[in-house]
Parts: sequence; structure tokens; C-alpha cells
Amino acid sequence: MLLERPVRIADQIWPEGTAPALSVFSWVFNHAEYIHQSIQSILNQETNFPVEIIIHDDASTDGTAEIILDYEKMYPQLFRNILQKDNQWSQGKCVVRPLFEMPRGEFIALTHGDDYWTDSKKLETQFHYMLENQDCVACFHQSRLVDENSNVLKDHLYAYDQTKYNMLEAFSKLRSRYSTSSLFVKNIFGQINMPEWFLKKPNDMAIEILLSQYGFFGHIDRNMSDYRKHGGGVWSKLSEEIKYFELMYRFQLYIDDKEFPNKLKPIARSVLLELFETQPHKYLIYDLEYKVADIQRRLEFSLNEIINIKSSVSWQLTKPLRKIHNLIRKIIGEKF
Repeated sequence: MLLERPVRIADQIWPEGTAPALSVFSWVFNHAEYIHQSIQSILNQETNFPVEIIIHDDASTDGTAEIILDYEKMYPQLFRNILQKDNQWSQGKCVVRPLFEMPRGEFIALTHGDDYWTDSKKLETQFHYMLENQDCVACFHQSRLVDENSNVLKDHLYAYDQTKYNMLEAFSKLRSRYSTSSLFVKNIFGQINMPEWFLKKPNDMAIEILLSQYGFFGHIDRNMSDYRKHGGGVWSKLSEEIKYFELMYRFQLYIDDKEFPNKLKPIARSVLLELFETQPHKYLIYDLEYKVADIQRRLEFSLNEIINIKSSVSWQLTKPLRKIHNLIRKIIGEKF
């Protein structure tokens, strides 16, 4: 079902039970400062097809979830949100899993809570591009780089030399060198089993590798979103050393995993060698620092779990029983 002309998503009225043609999926964590602009840029999109909005908030602590709930109350027909109570990423859980399970649309537009769309015809443009280019499993467009105050740092995020990229070309030339907020994909996730290399390190590049096995990645030469660079960004806040090791870990994972496409392994080896030759003397140091930081994070999580258990009602109620148990053990120990 299509409208005669594009209408702002926030103003659309569809019969009850109408299935969305497109699902907007946004990952959010502590984006209270930016989330209004991000959500408004979605609501301001003009389409002639029905849309649903799914925001996955990974247990934000800055009021982000409350803002999302306010929008959900205003537009209950649009939002199907996931508001985690415990941070999934810190527990090592796959935060990408809901992307495989929740969207109902034929297509999915991806974004983050700190980025926003600048062209009200973005979704309409990509939707019709995908209908006209059936050989594409995804498409992306140009974006600007902006700071925390939306001041433009770069007019173009990257340069592209092709209109379409197959799997080999995407892995050798793209490797997710575009804003996530520009990515628009066919919803084929329900047909794909998540391989180990994806589950161990889910990220934009991994999504690209997974999808590019099923079609081309098309490039639309039009600037329609802003990618925000700020100190609170998940990738931006990492030191250059940790970024370097993180990339080495990803490519070593791809080389070692039996399920990773064999056609891409020579490229992965070449990139890994290039990374190693860039800063080889630092590799072992960063390897150790990375592992120590990971162990520290896990210990902190375990400590928090212990604190939560000891402060729970069930722990307090069973306290007398534990005292009796310890007393019996003490008596038995003294007797024998």
C-alpha cells in the first residue's frame, strides 16, 4: 500500500494492522544530548510507504530512555522500542541480535542516536533506489562530518570511485567507510545464521561482510546525513593504540574462523600485515593492555553483580539460614 504522494512520517495515518514497508533501526547509548535531533530527523522524513521505528537503548544512564519513552507516548503507532535494563555491551552480549529479530519491514534503515538525517527525502530516495536495483542488497550515500554542536568539519566523509560494489570490492575498498546512518538494507537477516566471527565481534564492517555475500552495495551520490564526532562516541573515545589493536583483532579473527568467506581471507591477511608493519613494536604491549583492560572490566561487572545480590530481598531473608548452616559446619569441623 502506497500513498499518492510522500507525507511526513509523523503525520501519516494508516489502517490498523498495516505492515511497515520499512523499519528504522537505531542503536542508542547515553545520547540524551543528541537524541532529540536524531529522532526528529526520522519523524521529518517524507515517504509514501508505512514506516516503523525501533530504538535499541542499551541501558543509558543519562535520561536517554526517558526521552525515547516520551516520543513513544506521542507516536505509539510508530515506535517499537527496546529499552534494556542492564547494559548488554558491557556483558559481552551481541547488541546486534535485535536487528535480526525485531524489524518487520522489507527494508531497514540504520542509524545511531548521535547522528541525524539532513534530507527529508532520504528514505524515499533509498527505498526507490532499492526497488530499481534488484541486484543490490544494500545502498549507502554520502555524509558530512560534524562536531558535537553540528558544526561541519568535512563536507564529505569519504570518496567513492564506484556506483556498486560486490563482496570482494566492498571488503577491499569500502570496509564500512560510510556513516551507519546512510546504510539502507534488504531485510534478509531472518534468513541468515549469525556465524561465530560475527557473534564474537559484531560491528558495521561485519554487517557489510555478511550482507555483501547476497548482493551489491550501491552508492548514491547525494549527501543526506551528518555523522557526529564527539568525545562520548563508542569508537571516537578509544585511544589510537586501542583502535589499532581492535582492527588487528578483527582481521585475525576473520583469518582464523572457518566460516569466514575464503575469498576474503587473502585481503584480510594483506590488511593485517599492513597494520602490523605500521606499528609492529607496539603490538605485544597493546595486546597485553587490551587483555588486562578486558579482565578488569569483567571483574568490575562480577563485583557489581555480587553487590546487587547482597542488597537483594532474598539475600536478606535467607541470612538466618546461612548463619545456622555455617554454625553446623563449624561444629562438624571441630568434632572431626
